[in-house]
Amino acid sequence: MKRYLSVLVALLLTATMVAPTAMAEGDVVITLLHGKVEIAPALQAYADAYSAKTPGVTVKIESVGGGNESWSTVLAAKAAQKDVPTMFNIDGYGDYLYWKDYIAPIEGATWAEDTDYELTVDGQVYGFPVAIEGYGLGYNAELLAKAGIDPATLTTFSALQAAFEKLDGMKEELGIESVSDFGASVAGGMTGKTGNQLFSVYFGAGRDIGDKSLVEKFNAGEVDKDRLTNFANYVKLLADHSEYAYMTTGNYDDELNRFVSRKCVFINEGNWIDPSLKAKNIDFEYGYISTPIDDTMAYTGLYAFAPAWYAISSTATPEEQQAAKDFLNSLVYTPEGQDYMVNQAGMIAAFKNVKLSPAGGLSKYLYEAIQASNTYPFLFGYMPAGTGKTILCNVFELFAQDTSGDALTNFVNDIAAVSTDIATR
Repeated sequence: MKRYLSVLVALLLTATMVAPTAMAEGDVVITLLHGKVEIAPALQAYADAYSAKTPGVTVKIESVGGGNESWSTVLAAKAAQKDVPTMFNIDGYGDYLYWKDYIAPIEGATWAEDTDYELTVDGQVYGFPVAIEGYGLGYNAELLAKAGIDPATLTTFSALQAAFEKLDGMKEELGIESVSDFGASVAGGMTGKTGNQLFSVYFGAGRDIGDKSLVEKFNAGEVDKDRLTNFANYVKLLADHSEYAYMTTGNYDDELNRFVSRKCVFINEGNWIDPSLKAKNIDFEYGYISTPIDDTMAYTGLYAFAPAWYAISSTATPEEQQAAKDFLNSLVYTPEGQDYMVNQAGMIAAFKNVKLSPAGGLSKYLYEAIQASNTYPFLFGYMPAGTGKTILCNVFELFAQDTSGDALTNFVNDIAAVSTDIATR
C-alpha cells in the first residue's frame, strides 16, 4: 500500500491577489498571507479602508488558495527567501508546531478574553481565530422538495442512502447530472477538501465537541476499523453518486458552479462558500444536514470549529508586530471590523462581544446549531502538518477513481497505514 501514500510536494510560487494601496513614505507596512480565497475581496476592501483611516500604517493582503495554490508552500518559499509576512494563517496545532520558530506570542491580546477559540500553547496566546466555521452536507432545498424528500429525516446512513437512490432515479425529472458533488482530484486542488475536511467526519461524527480521542489515537498509530469502515461506506455513497469526470478532474470553481447551476443536489462543503455562492447569484434556498455514517444514532449536529488562526511573525520588527496587533483588535472592537467579518465576509465571528448573525444560507444553519449546542468537533488541525493535504488526499483520490471490488477494504487499510506511518516518524 505504500505506493499509494507518496507525499506530493510542489513549491507553488503563485500570483497573489493584492490590490494596489497608496503608501506614504515612512509607513509601517504589514502583510497578511491567508488561504481563504472565499473572503479575499472582503478582506482586501477592509484592509484598504483600514489603511486609509490609520495614519502611518499600510496593510497589504496576499490571498492564496483554491485551485492548486497552497498558503503553506507559498509561506515556505517566503521563509526560504527571508521574506516572512507580518501575519499568516495556520490551520491548527500541527501547523503551529511546524512553524513555531516563526511565530511570536501575542502579548496583551485583550480579545482572547472574548473568545473560546484562541490558539494557546502553555498558557500563551499564539493565534487569532479567523472565524467559527462549520461543515456538513449542503443541499438544494427546492430539488429535495420536488423529490418529496424531507431533509430533516436524513439522519441515518440508511435514510441518506435511500434518498440518494431515489434522487438517482429522478435525474431526468429533476434536470440533474448527479446526486452529490464530491471532488477528489489532487491535480484540481481538492486536497484539503478530502484529506482534511471530509476525513474529519471520521474523527468527529456524533462526538462531543471536546472529544479528541480518535485523532489522538490516529496520531499514535491506532484506528477504529469498524468506524473507519462505516466512514468509508459514507465516502463511497458520495463517490458513487457523483459525476465521474468532475469528481476525478474538477476543481473548486467547478464544484460551486455545478451546485449553483442545479447539476447536483448535495454539496460536500463548509459554510465558507456562502459569499462565493452569493457572488455566483445562487437563486434557490439551500441548507445543511449532518453526515450520517451509520445507523447507530440520529446524526443531526453540524461541525463547528476555528478553521484557521492568524499568527504574527517573530521575524517582524516590534513596530510591525504592534501594527499587526492593532489591526487584529480592529476586527473585534470596531463596527467596521465586525461588519467585515459577519456581513461582508459572511463568517460567524469567534468573539462573544460580536452580536451580529450571518445571513448566508449555510451559515444560518450553523449559527442555529451553535446556539443549540448541537455541534460536533472538526479536528483535522490536530493531525501533523500536511497529513491531510499531502498524504491522505491521495488515498481519497485513488478510491474515487474506482470504488468497486476490494477498493473499500484497500481504502480502509491505506488510511490505517498512514496512521502507522505518522506514529513512527
